[in-house]
Amino acid sequence: MISNRYNKSASEFNQYDYYSVSELYITDNKELIYVAKTDQYIKFDDIEIKEEIKDKFGKDPYDDSRMRTINDLTIVPKNGGVIIHDEEQCWFLKYDSVAKKVFPLIRINFKINKGQMVLTKVLSCLDPNLIALDFVKDYTHHLIIVWNLKENREMQNFSTSKEFFHVNGPRSRAGFLLNGDTYVNLDTGLINYFFEYEFANQGFYDQK
Repeated sequence: MISNRYNKSASEFNQYDYYSVSELYITDNKELIYVAKTDQYIKFDDIEIKEEIKDKFGKDPYDDSRMRTINDLTIVPKNGGVIIHDEEQCWFLKYDSVAKKVFPLIRINFKINKGQMVLTKVLSCLDPNLIALDFVKDYTHHLIIVWNLKENREMQNFSTSKEFFHVNGPRSRAGFLLNGDTYVNLDTGLINYFFEYEFANQGFYDQK
């Protein structure tokens, strides 16, 4: 299927991939996202995105003679696009898979003091307008901020020093944090001590 999408035989695709750094993702909406880090472009299905991300991420902090590229940053796929981030900044590249349209790169407007905390992960929510930002202080304290990409503003936040899992579940746009013997609906940021849902059948992954 992947080889057919890119008009390559399996051997051609594998050979190309062997000589380059690339990442391949499939979103919940079955969008195929190919990130060619060596060649500096992102491909949504058959639409190649290069100019929209060229020289958009500032200068390399270790070499101010060059601009940072997607090869220097972390890519997180989500429904409707990709998140691109480092420890201090975050961007959203929105893509409409029906209209085959790429929107201008959006910088997420949060502000942090890197000496106090850093952005370590971005959690992808099922709602295409939402992400959850995981900021860490002193290696153990997590501040989870639910961010509305459409309005570019904070919606909710929750703090924890416990190990947690992020789970997409019923009646939640942003998902749930399973946090020890409690859980948090990130739509509200409130702890719930009584499990109303069967999370065992939901996909989850460890955030540590």
